[in-house]
Amino acid sequence: MKKTKKIPIVLSTALLAIALSTVFALSACRIFLGPDPDDSNRGIFETIWSDFDRTYALFEHKNVNWRGVYNEFSPFITENLTPAELMSAMEAMLSRLMDTHVYIAGPSGFDYLDWSVPTPWDEWDYNKNARDDFRSYIIADYHVDFIEGPYEDLSYGRFKSNTKIGYLRIATFFGTEGIFVATGNWAKEIDRILQTFADTEGLVLDIRQNGGGMPSNLEYLANRFASKAEDYMSVKTKNGPGRNDFSTPIFRRIRPDGTTYTKPIVLLTNADTTSCAEMFTLALRTQDHVTHVGTNTTGALSVRIIRPLINGWEYSVSVQRTADMNGVCHERFDFDNAGIPPDFPIPSGTGGYWDDQNFIWVETPDTQLEGALDKLLDIIN
Repeated sequence: MKKTKKIPIVLSTALLAIALSTVFALSACRIFLGPDPDDSNRGIFETIWSDFDRTYALFEHKNVNWRGVYNEFSPFITENLTPAELMSAMEAMLSRLMDTHVYIAGPSGFDYLDWSVPTPWDEWDYNKNARDDFRSYIIADYHVDFIEGPYEDLSYGRFKSNTKIGYLRIATFFGTEGIFVATGNWAKEIDRILQTFADTEGLVLDIRQNGGGMPSNLEYLANRFASKAEDYMSVKTKNGPGRNDFSTPIFRRIRPDGTTYTKPIVLLTNADTTSCAEMFTLALRTQDHVTHVGTNTTGALSVRIIRPLINGWEYSVSVQRTADMNGVCHERFDFDNAGIPPDFPIPSGTGGYWDDQNFIWVETPDTQLEGALDKLLDIIN
């Protein structure tokens, strides 16, 4: 008679334990990770709206009723929308925040909606009354004899009408070598440039059209124009779902470092001076030898974080509230109020005009830059 081989009870228990642990592990994944993301039109809408509801830092400052925005757009979000139409709806929804640091984008090659196609929602063009005309080539044609340097991000020279006045344009604060906190090699040229201005009587520092960049670059450069150490900005980061859930403020500081220029400076901004360039503006405004002229900056100083979506899109959320040392937040809060106002407003007037009779563009001097130079000469004299 054939005997049946019995599996020892200890082994059976071990196998049962492994099986149960496997089931539990799979269940735990579901418990801790949650359900699969919803890639339907409704799921994308709900994901974006809910994330902003928890993490966006500027609802109170901008006086935005985010629930009201939900109620405005929710009825239009159906599964009949094409991806391009859904993208258009999300762009319109986020435009209610009037925040230059907020965007949504599809992957490379995404078929964006033809704007000639009518939609039931309006995208707010909140910058339409704030754009300044600016053409950098006019500065060389009319105003400044430039000195050739290795980097276009720092262009400099002297005014043709007065060689005792220096001109320096910082076009960006982007560009680093190495990690995020590193300083770009282009920014390190500032010490050599300022040494060439040793015999000047004053400097026009032009950051119009500067779209921002890396804090490491802005602080490295700002310190070269400091005569004293000063805090210039407080920063609070959103750290909870409540409207007033913020971290303890930290303070940003400017201090003299490297080759400094502390003769009279006129800092020139316009409505396209953005982000880190606005922080640079706040830093220099703490210095007694700096006078801020031009037009208001953009009004977008918060750091943003970028989020991926299950459908391959991405969007950004502003997660900080910044303020100057008087407690004023300079983020845009309606169609007409945004940015850091200059000490002496000088309206934009650069560029030229179209000659209808001869069908040509007639180039004219940069009147805003001329106004900045006149103000600097008044200060010197």
